[in-house]
Amino acid sequence: MYNFYCYYKDLRIGKYKCQRDNIEELYSIMSKPMIMDGFKNGKDWKLQVKVFQLFCDGIAKQVDRCEKVRASDFLMFLSCYVALVKYNKIPDTDYLFIKRK
Repeated sequence: MYNFYCYYKDLRIGKYKCQRDNIEELYSIMSKPMIMDGFKNGKDWKLQVKVFQLFCDGIAKQVDRCEKVRASDFLMFLSCYVALVKYNKIPDTDYLFIKRK
């Protein structure tokens, strides 16, 4: 078991428990279905990236203002975040896997 810590614009957004330390696995589980659904609905990758960034910006503002983030919003944030990592819009130095004891 691992914890996945994600940072967005130098702000720690949260952590997520996962089975392995593999960003590709998180992408396949969380982001790929959302991206494929976007393509099926006629949304190109540039529009998807813009929407993902807007959503992540909104969650980052909530965290910065010390507001509670709903679990469903955090999971959506993770899906957008991992998609942005995949599209090389977030550097691989902005997240971290740490093995749990």
